[in-house]
Amino acid sequence: MPDTITASFTLKLEGRLLDFAVAVPSRPITLRELLPSLFEFNRQLLDHAIDREAKAGRRISCRAGCGACCRQLVPIGAIEAAIVRDWVDGRPPDEAETIRARFGEAVARLKAAGLHGRLEDRASLRTAEQMRALGLDYFRAGVACPFLVDESCGIYAVRPMKCREYLVTSPAANCADPTPDGVRMVGLPGSFLRVLLELEQWLTGRDPEWLPLSLLFEVEPVEVPARRPGPELFERFLAEFVSGAAKRRAAGGDGAIAE
Repeated sequence: MPDTITASFTLKLEGRLLDFAVAVPSRPITLRELLPSLFEFNRQLLDHAIDREAKAGRRISCRAGCGACCRQLVPIGAIEAAIVRDWVDGRPPDEAETIRARFGEAVARLKAAGLHGRLEDRASLRTAEQMRALGLDYFRAGVACPFLVDESCGIYAVRPMKCREYLVTSPAANCADPTPDGVRMVGLPGSFLRVLLELEQWLTGRDPEWLPLSLLFEVEPVEVPARRPGPELFERFLAEFVSGAAKRRAAGGDGAIAE
């Protein structure tokens, strides 16, 4: 049996049939080992979204050196946290120590702004409005991501899903003071992070919990060691993604249907 297989499928997005082809490990793997395949699926989905925007006369305004969005609250799951932790641990000792020191500075600023306790109590957030209010307060505090270097991402290759999905077509300067009218996001049919958390729950039987990236080293890492055949894991992810997208579309948002 080959090490990987190609998962080919079609999604119907906004009335368009779009083809995808993603290499998936064929052996039993952990959810973490599936992440490169999910990154590729995410990349292709974003390419389709960018193409849609271009055909509507809108261009992506995000550029290297524009780091306003890197002062936002970035939620991650256990799998992404493990990837980023390992990336830091793999740096030369002096560099890793510098990064950890920047995390310490970020935590101190969050405490000074009265946000640290609210972030620790994130499980109490029940509504989108509560999450939005926390996100706005976080942004107003101006705490930069500890991985932001010269206004550019220092972990671009392993950046979280939420960072990958944040694209705008409005003027880049508007992101420094985001308002519903001033910032036009590139819409996507579903949330990769939501599905990752659902798969974590399916594999562990525990209620999953998202983690603010800025608190990466404040929380003990969570292991998700269970293994499943790669195609089974990817198929499960895709089914959950499509289901969530269909619910969003029924509620009036963008959506997707697998065919």
